[in-house]
Amino acid sequence: MRKIPYGNSTKQRQENAVIVSSLPTQGRLASFVSARQLRRLCDRVFISGLLFLILFTPLAFGAAHPWAFSLMEALIFLLVVVWMGKLLLGTKEQEDGKMEEGIAGRRLSRMFLPLAFFIGFVFFQLVPLPPALLFVLSPSTYELYTQTFPGWPDRVPYASIASVASDTSIASIATDAPVASVASTASIAKDETETASTPGPQSDTLHAPRSTLHALWRSLSLAPLLTFTNLFKFLAYTALLLLVLFYPFGSASRQQLALPSPPPSWGRTKERGNSLDPREAEMRFVRTVLLAILCTGLFIAVLGVVQEFTWNGKILWFFVPYDWGEPHPGLTPRASGPFVNPNHFANYLALIFPLAITGALSGGLLTLQRRRKTLSPSTSGAERIFCGFVVLTLTLAILLSLSRGGWIGTVVGMSILFWVSPSSPLERSPGVGCQPKRLIARFALPGCFLLLALALFFLGPAGRSQVDVRLEQTVTEDQGLEGRAAVWPSFLGMVRDFPLLGVGLGAWPELWPHYRQPPWSRGWYSEAHNDYVQVFAETGVLGFALLLWFFWQGGRRLYDGLWQASPGTFPVLAALLAALGTMAFHEFVDFNLQIPANAFLFTLLFGLALRLTESGVRRPASGVRRLFQVSVAVGVAVLALTLCLLAVRQGGPPYPYNIKDPDSPVEARELLLSYPARSSGHLALFLSQDEATPADQLQELEAGLWLDPLNPLIHDLYAAVLAEQGREDEAMQEMTRSVSLAPSFGAHLYLSGLQEEGPSSLSEAEAAAVEEGFKQALNSSYEGAVGGLGTFYTAVKHFAEAGKVYEDAAVREEESEVQLSYLLNAGLAYARTEEGGGREKAETLLRQAATIAPQDPRPYQYLAVQVFAPRGDVASAKAVIAEGIKNRADTLSLTLSLAEAAQKAGDRREARAALEKALAFKQSSFEANFRLGLFYLQEKNFDRAVLSLRKATDLRPNDASAFYQLGVAEEGRYQFFTAQKAYARAVQLAPDNTGFQSRYEALQRKVAEQKSP
Repeated sequence: MRKIPYGNSTKQRQENAVIVSSLPTQGRLASFVSARQLRRLCDRVFISGLLFLILFTPLAFGAAHPWAFSLMEALIFLLVVVWMGKLLLGTKEQEDGKMEEGIAGRRLSRMFLPLAFFIGFVFFQLVPLPPALLFVLSPSTYELYTQTFPGWPDRVPYASIASVASDTSIASIATDAPVASVASTASIAKDETETASTPGPQSDTLHAPRSTLHALWRSLSLAPLLTFTNLFKFLAYTALLLLVLFYPFGSASRQQLALPSPPPSWGRTKERGNSLDPREAEMRFVRTVLLAILCTGLFIAVLGVVQEFTWNGKILWFFVPYDWGEPHPGLTPRASGPFVNPNHFANYLALIFPLAITGALSGGLLTLQRRRKTLSPSTSGAERIFCGFVVLTLTLAILLSLSRGGWIGTVVGMSILFWVSPSSPLERSPGVGCQPKRLIARFALPGCFLLLALALFFLGPAGRSQVDVRLEQTVTEDQGLEGRAAVWPSFLGMVRDFPLLGVGLGAWPELWPHYRQPPWSRGWYSEAHNDYVQVFAETGVLGFALLLWFFWQGGRRLYDGLWQASPGTFPVLAALLAALGTMAFHEFVDFNLQIPANAFLFTLLFGLALRLTESGVRRPASGVRRLFQVSVAVGVAVLALTLCLLAVRQGGPPYPYNIKDPDSPVEARELLLSYPARSSGHLALFLSQDEATPADQLQELEAGLWLDPLNPLIHDLYAAVLAEQGREDEAMQEMTRSVSLAPSFGAHLYLSGLQEEGPSSLSEAEAAAVEEGFKQALNSSYEGAVGGLGTFYTAVKHFAEAGKVYEDAAVREEESEVQLSYLLNAGLAYARTEEGGGREKAETLLRQAATIAPQDPRPYQYLAVQVFAPRGDVASAKAVIAEGIKNRADTLSLTLSLAEAAQKAGDRREARAALEKALAFKQSSFEANFRLGLFYLQEKNFDRAVLSLRKATDLRPNDASAFYQLGVAEEGRYQFFTAQKAYARAVQLAPDNTGFQSRYEALQRKVAEQKSP
């Protein structure tokens, strides 16, 4: 192909036209379409794809689901193909240049070296290794495989289970008792599994048949599928960073792998012939991305605010998250926009907040002019107004998110911004940066307070009330930080056992149950709520050091480039650094970087900051260099296409909802091979092997207990198997351990039966074991131990002991609400004790409760109904009810309780008077009408009963009991037709109530008999 001279003069352009006209048609097409226009097309495709991802990732529920993040990954890899295509299109224009790589290019290569090492390290975590090598590299990983795979490494795990579909089904695993996950101490693990030391690799393993060696090899990652998914995301983020940092704009004769420094002037577009000046193309790219980020932040914030005030229980009014199960329309909403977690919503907006502040104050964010005086006043004013509106909207949304981490992160970002901005020389910093540091500090704080006051004004009373409650919870309860901190101790155990290589990227939630601290609870954490802690545990010292090395290099580059930046880029760089600092802080208390939308935005901002600080120029390379670049570009494009195809194959529900309960031994085996640290696979195998020997059953349960030592279901099954083998003492000890680690009635099936069937459901030895377990939990101050032991004593009719438990707990308790609950329970328990002055103790404790909470109606109600009514002391009941009304407790509920107490004492006149007084106080009360109707029904005053009960059904048309009692009253006054209608409605509302059904059928038979001759 003939080379066409390039120039801007009229003569030169005429000569070019003659040269081009002399070329064949195919040559002309290749010269213009294949080079210049295709390069422009690549630029447009690249920018369009990037803009689409900026908007798509947050709108797709944070891109947290496989369908969303797989599309994100695929598009990023396709943009890499576009990048490589542009490099190939530009290689012909590099023939005349010669030179080596610049200094900045070498520095960038060094910066990405630790990132490449980290990717290689994660790949190494996925590689199956022979047992002997695994034992040397990670003894704890080797030990876990020996515990979870019977006979490993001597034989292939579960080789006896056929690899074809099995007809054997697995019984229900009682999903209501979740597989608990808790930190077993080393001593408990050794006691349960009888493995006092970690065995070394057996010699038989090294001589195993060649056909079985691959089945014995295991990876360092304890959840390879999770590691692969997280590695894929990391590759996509790395590709995005490289794209934003290295994609060449404008003429392809520029550097291909390193961008130039910000030009000395950010002025108007300059044309070279028909080609856009590459420096202006570069700035147009930066302006476009910044504008897209601001517009997306504004849109997401508006969605969050609107959704807050139009809440219908679903995200974006149509999506129900997996862990919700059903819509929550009654839940007090927190602004979250398209995000499921309001904290991630707040973090996303907090990253954009410094950019909006900079635009509002400097007026040069989207124009990037060198000098303030070159900026058009109308342009500057419009930009400031727009950015000011974005700032106000972001502030409203962040406040309504009620995310304390988001609030503090926003403050941290603002502090970094105002600390950096005035630190530059005055002549270099336009807008906000041209003010002296003291002046900035003087006006920054009042400006922030003014912005906060304006935002609170627009929030309205409801929004301000939510913010007040959240602040009060922070001061008095702080449950969020306490819950996060409860997860962090597991980090120490993992780092102690897996110090060098970690447990596998993304595998933390699989192994967390083994290290979780007691007591057991139904809560399950899939993240550590501190990404630094989680990454350290997953990748060990080696992986964490590589990431730290990379970010240290990037941070140094940003810091150095900040003070060398041109005046036009300094405010933007300051805002980008503030956004990055916001994320660095928020990661201490949350897991925002595990949300693809937040990670995408963070990577994009990081890449933009690095691109603006780039100062090296790479001149065109020699022929040998060009050939190498072509080979690299083709190879990278092929690799990116391969990764794109792999990315689109991801789908289905997100983790852990993509893991279903096994339906057969084969599925249980596959679950264990894929997730060897998951105890549910062993539980499934135990339930499916009906013909297994007791030793095999115990082996599966012991493996499950080693992995999940707080799981009450596995403990209880283990105790049952021990009892079946006649090992009663060990079975009772296991039952005691189970109750002590999970002091909750709902966690143990036999305790649920105890409440329904009474003391006869447990043997004397079992009852003693349960009692000892609750006492051990109480001595350890485990949550729920007081209520569990008290409920146990109540179920076995030991009311005095139950009262004593609650009374002692009330003395120790400092929180008034919890103390009130203990006093009420103690009073109720003592009130049921007929000997030893139980009712006198009950009266004393309940009056103490009334002193703590004088406006709570419960102490007065319990005194009247449970203490005075059984003694027939209606006068004392009236007096205590009057005292409650005087203390402004709820009048209606107290009056109804007086009626109940009088009726229980046998004073029906006083009961009737109290019910009529309650109805006169509030005629629209369902309880007053319903209970007055029941009273008339007991007196066989069916006409008045019908009037009251019919009013009750009008007030609550979905109450089955009201319709049933109405039917009884209508039947009592021989109105069989209306009685049938009432019974039919009751049966319709409560189809499972056999009493309602039998009464309805009896009346139908009675009517049919009367009609028959």
